[in-house]
Amino acid sequence: MPKVALLFLTTGALFHERSWALWFSQAADLLPLHSLLLDAIVGTGAAAPGAVQPGRAAGGEGFSVESIFHGTEIAERIEVGWGSHDLVVAARHLLAAAMADPDNQRFVLLSESGVPLYPPAAVHAQLLSEERSRVNACGTGYTSPQRYSPHMGPELLPHWRKSSQWFALSRAHAEHVLADQDVLATFSAFCRNAWDADAQRWRDCYSDEHYIPSLLSYLQLGHETDCMGNLVSVNWMHGGAHPRAYESEEISMELFEMLRRPDSHCEPQALLAATERMYVAWHSLEQPLDSLHQPAFCASAPFFPQFNASSLGGYACPLFARKFLSDSAAAVLRQAPYLWLRRK
Repeated sequence: MPKVALLFLTTGALFHERSWALWFSQAADLLPLHSLLLDAIVGTGAAAPGAVQPGRAAGGEGFSVESIFHGTEIAERIEVGWGSHDLVVAARHLLAAAMADPDNQRFVLLSESGVPLYPPAAVHAQLLSEERSRVNACGTGYTSPQRYSPHMGPELLPHWRKSSQWFALSRAHAEHVLADQDVLATFSAFCRNAWDADAQRWRDCYSDEHYIPSLLSYLQLGHETDCMGNLVSVNWMHGGAHPRAYESEEISMELFEMLRRPDSHCEPQALLAATERMYVAWHSLEQPLDSLHQPAFCASAPFFPQFNASSLGGYACPLFARKFLSDSAAAVLRQAPYLWLRRK
């Protein structure tokens, strides 16, 4: 069964570990009912549970043995600074670790201050329904051309792109990122937040915002991205280099509803309604799996079509949100029953 790998790029503690543990507990034995019914009809035997599983984490001292993330940490630890090229290096290590599981078909990069906006079923259904990666490699929007250095060469200039650091990549695109060495070397050498002696000015170039979208465009794959990169909902209204960090007293269902719908093109309720009956908990099956092969069951079971992005929330719907710092953890956890728990 295809899975979504969540990759946590952290510099230390995962601020909302308790909330993520609750969220993953909802995904632990979750199966798409369409997959189960199809499996029953063709008689091949049921797949193992786990539509969405804990991803990998980088940074810090590792998780305690009681943590749901214990054992998922990757061996490579990268010293990073804000905006440094090493953020791309760390993300590539996370991708490489997740690619080892052939069932992983979508690769989602998140931070320690991020939280999910939807239950696991909705996240799984939406991402696997999408044909495009959630990256803006199309050249739409402001691409910060002043960050490009002439030393990067003329070949890359027409493909200079900018997108969010937080992405959802298809497996094919993740393979391209890991296979690349040439564009990566160019960014490592010349995309820096430093004084440019030739231009006699400060050049603030951030690889984490430019490398992957520029690479995909350079490989003529821009049309395979969503041209938005709208995976994580953030608030930039106050300006500056960082999005707004929410205080504990601001945390409410109303805030999360606002973050779910940044504009009129997103329909959160359509996504929630479409996925409500598309999944089943493995432990809740009331009959042995062998009985699912009986003609009477197959005839009475509702039809669940293959995932279709247009019938769900669409690319305009962010699936996660940030920035929620550590002191908001308890307030976020209090909203969990309204955000993520499966309805009875």
